[in-house]
Amino acid sequence: MRKILFFIVAGIILVPPALSFSEVIVDKIVAVVGDKVLTLYQLNKMCKPFFEKIPDTIPEERKERFKNEIRKEVLNVWIQDAVIRIEAEKYGLEISDEEIKKVLENEIKARGGKENFYKFLREYGYTYDEYLKKLKEDLTKMKLIQSLVHEKVMVTEEEVKKAYEEYIKKNKFEKGYELSLLLIHSDNKTAYRIYEDLLKGKDFEEIAEEYRNVVNFIKKVKVKKSELSEEILRELENAKEKNIIPPVKIDDTYEIIKILKVFSGKPPSFSELRDYFYREIYNKKAQKFLEKWIKELKQKRYIRVYL
Repeated sequence: MRKILFFIVAGIILVPPALSFSEVIVDKIVAVVGDKVLTLYQLNKMCKPFFEKIPDTIPEERKERFKNEIRKEVLNVWIQDAVIRIEAEKYGLEISDEEIKKVLENEIKARGGKENFYKFLREYGYTYDEYLKKLKEDLTKMKLIQSLVHEKVMVTEEEVKKAYEEYIKKNKFEKGYELSLLLIHSDNKTAYRIYEDLLKGKDFEEIAEEYRNVVNFIKKVKVKKSELSEEILRELENAKEKNIIPPVKIDDTYEIIKILKVFSGKPPSFSELRDYFYREIYNKKAQKFLEKWIKELKQKRYIRVYL
């Protein structure tokens, strides 16, 4: 059940639109964090898109249990979000109109234009002004978190080197290839006709479609040298990336291979992987710091839950 809920809820930042005074009065309050108030109406509004993802085939009683769990998950995210917003307000951080405009333009572009963007707003129950307010709050929180993480999280060169050394110890580096394959279930004549077409400029996808009754196409596969047959190894031994190997008969099938990449079998150098391991260590430390920081904030803030 938790796994299903994770896929329904995870990854969404939920900030309710501004609450009007009348909503607070007439609706049940489900949580209070400092001066931030969440009503049952607003909670259900935030949960609605996730409720709609619950399959209709689930029995009603079980569906209601899912809804209650979703409410708890969303409420927990809101409480955490409210705590951070209060802290951001305390620091007096400012977000300029230009920053908001830039982020909004990028989001509209990422969603495929204004029409899709406004469709997204309708699906999640936001007006344009409400979403602008949410965006400003989110950017303020991000600025606060980035500032705190930058000050508190440090990664030493020794830590990066240690991570690289452990990576080298754990992984066996063996020569191998990344290949595209055409498996031809026909005769020698057909196999070489296909090969000639490839040399003239046709690609593997075209061939797979044209000869779909006798050809299987494998777009990309990684193989170690030790996993290949002797017949194929002989053809690959001196070949280079982007080369197309002539048909090789394996049992009743002819294989035509295109070499996409050649792996030397040597581990990448420290300089090649340094930035990757730096980011990995930094992100882990940042996540650990933020979890501890948010936990401490929750203990300091006056939080009441009525759900």
